[in-house]
Amino acid sequence: LAGDNSFGSAAMAKIAWVGVGVMGRHMASHLLEAGHQLSLFSRTPSKCEPLVQRGAQLANSPREAAHEADIVFTMVGTPSDVEKV
Repeated sequence: LAGDNSFGSAAMAKIAWVGVGVMGRHMASHLLEAGHQLSLFSRTPSKCEPLVQRGAQLANSPREAAHEADIVFTMVGTPSDVEKV
């Protein structure tokens, strides 16, 4: 999104983030800090808690996380995980 002005100067994206592990947690954190609305899903919901405490929303499924998102990121570990999402 850096340098991309397609959302306008004042609008922020609604982002769905699926996979809040070691790498995903930090990347999602940067988006939240930038002011984007973040909807999260993780198979281990407790991994989302630090981000939820800072304003992210916890979803019950990848579908729920992505429902109203402008952008969907997946950060999962294996090909079988990708197929499940």
